Amino acid sequence: MTSTYETLLAARGRWAVALAELPRSTVLETATELAQRHQVTPTAVPQSGLTLVTLRDSVEKQAFYLGEAPLASSQVALTDSTGRTVAGGALILADDTELANALAICDGVLAGRLDGWEEVATQVEIGLERISHEQRVRKTMLSRSRVSFALLNEEDTEESNELG
Repeated sequence: MTSTYETLLAARGRWAVALAELPRSTVLETATELAQRHQVTPTAVPQSGLTLVTLRDSVEKQAFYLGEAPLASSQVALTDSTGRTVAGGALILADDTELANALAICDGVLAGRLDGWEEVATQVEIGLERISHEQRVRKTMLSRSRVSFALLNEEDTEESNELG
């Protein structure tokens, strides 16, 4: 499982995305179980609300706002029974601090390999597989929906030959 953990560790930025692919109740239950095994202390006040999505103009390099998006964040410190403390955090595009807290707990447990990290690793792998499957389906749909404009060009050429 060590090589699996190293692979997952490299994809840490995608853990919250992978876990968010699972049913919300599954993530909340897992985080509740982990919180019973470890002492969870918020290191910042969990927040949710709207954020402005900015983009930089490619020509003049000026920032402009695309609009608003829901955002929730959570940062926690987890202490295990031996006194070891690790940090966990989550930032998600949803107005759901409860889910952000659960994801932060899962993040800390998996990052620090605290008791229960195998359960979280399994759930992250399931979520990553779901994302991968969805990407394959989208890619297949895109490849099947390509339009060939070659025949249109031939008709234009025939019309111009008839006129000329």
